[in-house]
Amino acid sequence: MSQANATAGKKGLSRASCKRKKNKEKKQPRVQPSCLNSDDLVERQSKATEQLNNTNKIEKSNVTDAKITESIDEAKPTTTKRKNMNKMKIKSDKNEKETKESETNNDDLIATNESKESSSATEIEELLQEPVITLSNDQREIVTSFYEIEQQRSNISITTCTGVQFQDIKVGHGRLAHKYDVVTFRYIGYLGKLHGSIFDKGLLTVRFGLREIIPGLEEGLATMRSKGKRLVIIPPSLGYGEEGNEKIPPNSILAFVVDIVRIGSKKKNLEEKQPTKKRTFRRKRKTKLPKGVVIVK
Repeated sequence: MSQANATAGKKGLSRASCKRKKNKEKKQPRVQPSCLNSDDLVERQSKATEQLNNTNKIEKSNVTDAKITESIDEAKPTTTKRKNMNKMKIKSDKNEKETKESETNNDDLIATNESKESSSATEIEELLQEPVITLSNDQREIVTSFYEIEQQRSNISITTCTGVQFQDIKVGHGRLAHKYDVVTFRYIGYLGKLHGSIFDKGLLTVRFGLREIIPGLEEGLATMRSKGKRLVIIPPSLGYGEEGNEKIPPNSILAFVVDIVRIGSKKKNLEEKQPTKKRTFRRKRKTKLPKGVVIVK
């Protein structure tokens, strides 16, 4: 028997496994016996220690660098926070300035509005102390708008400086009647106040401002708009007075329910509504005569 078989028989291994072991042993380098001196060993140990120290130093430097970067990263947000805080302060200062300016502007506006209101109130008071018929068109417009607002606030009749009382049943729209305007209105006349006996009713067309009707009724129409309806109570001094009439006794109070149909004539209103067509004029072409032909006039 060979040595491989003997070893295989001893250890219980097969021939193939023994061959594999031998091949492995051949491939592995053999460790040479240490033939170094003690000095060489000391040098090697010192070099190893130096290498370890160098590696430790490098690791420490890396750690310090990492700490520095971390501190820088931590410091960055603080600087950004400061910048943001400064921006917020600037914005707050701007907002405070703007609020102060707006408050001052509001105070100025309130003061101007109050002054305007006080001036307009004094102007209206002055206008209310004069008869409506004597006022201009613009002044009558101011007075009528004041009357309309007052009646919207409290549904109470208004008494003028001349003693005429009126209450709007229906507020009209459009412009007021100017002097010489044609006003068409329906009316019902009562003796006394509203529930007295009816003395007259119908449809009437007058020219405003020419005293074609009693002054009290004309004053009632002066602050009415088209399509408006109003109850007008007239004292005797602005009605038929002490003389009276066939139907009206002397010194009698009169009440009229007035309903304005239109202000201005029908033709005028139609002309205002329908725009006029532009006329187009064409030039006649001159006919050229042949040579040698002459027109004898």
